[in-house]
Amino acid sequence: MPVPGESNQWLGSGVVVQQVRHGRLSDNSHVCTFQLEVPTVNGSTTWLRVNVYDSTLVRYVDRHVRRGVRLRVSGELMNRKTAGRNGNQLTEVRALRISTID
Repeated sequence: MPVPGESNQWLGSGVVVQQVRHGRLSDNSHVCTFQLEVPTVNGSTTWLRVNVYDSTLVRYVDRHVRRGVRLRVSGELMNRKTAGRNGNQLTEVRALRISTID
């Protein structure tokens, strides 16, 4: 959910629904991404792509994040159009904080 008063910030929790994917940027820094299933207020579900660029957070994800793990994530919204024909908007967050929920 968006953070009140912060239009480009997101704070919420969800369950990791895919394996973490890793990559490297042009400067050779390690990055990763994963997808969260997030329950909404009206009882439906939405999916959120979480992108991790901070090297400390990437190491945390490597040690703690797996499919089925419940996480709390906060970060900056990075919404953009998908490459698909339908042109749906893909909700993405650039993670600034990640923690597991027991």
